[in-house]
This record gives sequence, C-alpha cells and structure tokens, in this order.
Amino acid sequence: MVGNLVITEHRTTAWYHLPLQRWSFRSEADRYALIATQAARLADLAGRRCHLRITSRPFPTWRWAEALDQSIRSRHQPLRGPCTAHPWRSEPGCPACVPGHAWLDWLQAQQERLGQWGIEERDVYLGVELATRSGLAKLAGRRWQRAADAEITNLMSQAEQVTATVAAAGLDARPVTARQLQWLFIRSCALGLPAPLPVSVDPAPVPSALPVAAPEVLDTEDLGVYTDHVQWAAEPFGRTVTVTRSDGLTAHVSVLTVGPMNAPDLTGDSPWIQRTDRLPFPVEWAITFDVRDPGFTAKDMARRVERIRYQYAHQMEQEVLPPPAMERPHRLTSMLYGLSTVTGTATPRFLAYSISSDRVIPQSSAGAITTVAGLSAWTATSKRT
Repeated sequence: MVGNLVITEHRTTAWYHLPLQRWSFRSEADRYALIATQAARLADLAGRRCHLRITSRPFPTWRWAEALDQSIRSRHQPLRGPCTAHPWRSEPGCPACVPGHAWLDWLQAQQERLGQWGIEERDVYLGVELATRSGLAKLAGRRWQRAADAEITNLMSQAEQVTATVAAAGLDARPVTARQLQWLFIRSCALGLPAPLPVSVDPAPVPSALPVAAPEVLDTEDLGVYTDHVQWAAEPFGRTVTVTRSDGLTAHVSVLTVGPMNAPDLTGDSPWIQRTDRLPFPVEWAITFDVRDPGFTAKDMARRVERIRYQYAHQMEQEVLPPPAMERPHRLTSMLYGLSTVTGTATPRFLAYSISSDRVIPQSSAGAITTVAGLSAWTATSKRT
C-alpha cells in the first residue's frame, strides 16, 4: 500500500471514499439529475475496471460525547456533583461521591447507552484499477529500486488523472487516507466479525482493534499483521464460510451472487441496495463492473437491438403476444434508436416516440446508451456478502 494505491502482483487499484448522497428529500427530477451526473462521471473512466465496496462502521459514540461536552462547556459550566473534591466525575472509594450524579458520570452512561443501540454508519469506497503490471515491470521492480520508483511514479501520474475525474460533481470522491484504507483492509479480511474500534476505546490487540498508527506505506510483511490473525475455512458444498479471529471469535458468512433482474425503479423512495439495511444481520457489498469503451458499447448495443427486433418481429408474425421480458426491451430500443414499430399493448404503432406506458427520460441517444450499458455491467457481476 502506497498512499491510496494498493499494488498487487498483477494490478494496481486506486481507492477513493465516496460521500453519502441525500436521497429521501430529493424530488424525482433531482434524483434523475443525480443519477445522470454520476453516470457521466463513471463514463469518463471508460476502459477501466472499477470496484464498489459498501460497508458500515459503528457510530462514533465517543465523538458524540466529546462534542456534547464541548458544546455544554462553551455556554456554561455543567452541573456539579455532590462532592466538592470531584465535582465532574465520581471517584471510586470517595465517601462524598455519589456515582451517577456528576456531569461526566451522566455523559458516560449516555454514551454507553447509545453504543448498545448498535447504530452504524454506511461507508462507501470506490476502487479504480490502473494499468496492469507487465512481466518486465515486475521483474525490474524486484531487482532494481530505481525501476520500482519509476513504476510508482508512473502509477501516481495515472492516479492523479483518475482523481481529477472522480472528484468532479456527482461522485465527489476523495482519495482515501491511510487510516481509511487500513480500516477497509481490516474490515474486508474479517467479514461478519464485529467492526474494530480504536485502541483508545477498545484496548484489544490488532486486528480486534484499530492500531494507533496508520502508515502511509505498507509492504507485504506489514500487511501480515492484519491477515495472519484471521482464518477463512469452508467445507465442501457448505452453505457458509467460517471466519475465525485469533481470539476465538467466529462468524459464518454466506456469499450471495446477484443475478439478472428486471430494471428497478431508479427514483423510488427505497433504492434496492438500501433494502438490505432492514435485515436483522449485517450485509456487506462488493461490486465489480467494467466501464466499457463507447465504440465497443455502440457495437454491442446495435447487435442487441437487431436481436430484439428480429425476435419481436417473429412473435408478431406468429400473432403471439410478446412476453414482458421482450416487450420492455423493445420499447426501450425503439425509444433510443427511433424504430418504426413501437408497441405498448402488443399492437403495432408507427409513431416512433409516442410511448405512453413508460416514463421517458429526456436525454440524448448516446447518453441513454451509456446509462443502459453501465447498468448492465453492474448487475452482471455484482456480489453481496
């Protein structure tokens, strides 16, 4: 790990942190605008493979308590306890102290109560693969430090270009810090286990707790500090993967693959990934998708349009009602390419853009193609854990 780069034997990935976007209180037009802007940013990464990692971290109750304490003290002094020697916090063994009656006693009790609620915050990370490492570059990097430095310099230059792309409006991504990358690495190695807390809050050994320092550069041996304490095991044809930590804590993780699905309502009040928040157990998402080159996408879409058109024409010749799985793609391709026959109720119509049964998003043909192709790539390779 070098900065926000994760360098493996075959590839290098630049990682970024994505801020959460407000959704519930947006109008339908604003939601469409946000989706279109995000699609435009991702389209600028054409030719690259991307990774979307969605996880969660416990709500920092210690920060809430610290902020509340500073807010109260900035206005006036908190109420004193009955003990004049220890007015803010009760001390064990002091006969004048009454536990729970001092200000910090009450604040600590509220912090512990808040922690028992199990409140979590969502964390979203975007990884963008840079140029793959050639065999010559790997060999030279092992033998000459100058060659390794030159390779890292080249990777940094590529990462700067990607950073400028994902930092624009829509994604607003920022390169991860060493602490964020450390958190993501530990969290991914110990799936299903409780999220690690800072050592100042939970004085436990790594990786049960986050170490004090987060170095900017970590080599393979340094990463072993995080990986050697977690073991993964699976029985043949078993339904779960057993993840065991060095302290004996065990979790059973079920890996589910998301298959093809009908086009979801993109502007609904409950996005389909967000619905897993209602489950009584934690869910982690790992999504891999390729942003295709516009030329390749245009050829692929043209081939799909021809196939849909011939299938639909065959159904009409047989006077058979087309199934919904065929009718909806035909309406969409008719809207994008202006085909002469458009159907809303299995009846031929010759008004190419007169489609009343579907909601039409005003946009250019090229933009619509890019959006559809991007969604197809996501759903084809998405995985959730």
